[in-house]
Amino acid sequence: MAHFAVIGLGNFGGTLAVELNTLGHDVIAIEEDAERAQTFRDRLPHVVVANATDRHTLEVLGVGEIDCAIISLGRVLEATVLVALHCVELEVPKIYAKVVSATQGRILKRLGVTRVIFPEREVARRLAHRITNPNLVDYLPITEGYSVEQLAAPPSMVGKTLEALELRRRYGVNVIAIRESTDPDSPLQLPTGGTIVSAGDQLVLMGQNEELAHFETVK
Repeated sequence: MAHFAVIGLGNFGGTLAVELNTLGHDVIAIEEDAERAQTFRDRLPHVVVANATDRHTLEVLGVGEIDCAIISLGRVLEATVLVALHCVELEVPKIYAKVVSATQGRILKRLGVTRVIFPEREVARRLAHRITNPNLVDYLPITEGYSVEQLAAPPSMVGKTLEALELRRRYGVNVIAIRESTDPDSPLQLPTGGTIVSAGDQLVLMGQNEELAHFETVK
């Protein structure tokens, strides 16, 4: 079980805090607006009404002892910068911060934030991929120029082994898992070269974006 601090319970922060708690992690949620904080008291075990821009408050709440802090304070850059600075100085191992612009992202990265998050941009990118390819189940960028995506196995590959298909050589992509259904809760199979692709299989692929886009055209 990991220990998280979610600072700011807006749409993004609130949803994230509840999901982390549902997954069995220890979450302390910090929100300055008492009315908003109250709406989460029946869904989160530790909700604190406090101003997170005050370093002493974060120290008292034990933020320096957690594994990861997620800062989600909307468009208020000054508050986000202050909280991020406090978390860096408190030596929080991982710090994620929601931002609304590339400029904000650059500032926070220079402060030492582990990763900046553009929720709207990331959702838009994933949606663009999904609506332009009906066989694409999900898409996740992992680093600049590389992504992971779940794609329905092309009919031409059904009945063949991964070794015979030579996807890495022919298309530059790697099959890192196979799911037998589009249900996200269905188990993942870790494939070998001898794994046979079946009708209805979902291939979880990793590779460069250009190579993945080319693979999506395979029938």
